Amino acid sequence: MVLLDEIEKSATRNDYGRLWDCLLGFLELETNARYPDPALQTNLDLAHVSYVATANSLDPLPSPIRDRFKVVRFPKPTSADLDALLPAIIADLAKERGLNTSWVPPLDGTEHIVAARSWRGGSVRRLRRVVEAILRDRDAKAIRN
Repeated sequence: MVLLDEIEKSATRNDYGRLWDCLLGFLELETNARYPDPALQTNLDLAHVSYVATANSLDPLPSPIRDRFKVVRFPKPTSADLDALLPAIIADLAKERGLNTSWVPPLDGTEHIVAARSWRGGSVRRLRRVVEAILRDRDAKAIRN
């Protein structure tokens, strides 16, 4: 399986051409079973390779690319998703710090209210920054022995 993250940003041309141009041959059933590889100087069978792509927007993608993928839309998270997102974000932050998740308790009532007021939906990266700030504040105010 090949994951193409943020495929809409691959439109820029560089010395090797655009990703979209060469990708069509990989996605087309008639050509991917005998794709000519110039480096290996032989045909490759790519028929069993699956391609998954993510995109923030489909607008920049040309229709031949869009036609070859099944589009699954994920709605942007809203404030109603806050309680589902917080445990995963806290667990990720604990792992990054090398901590067991049991050492980082969930947000208390006041912290939860601050998070809800600071993030009303949209970017999960922004919510993560809010939670990081709350945890930094919690650490700074913690009673140390």
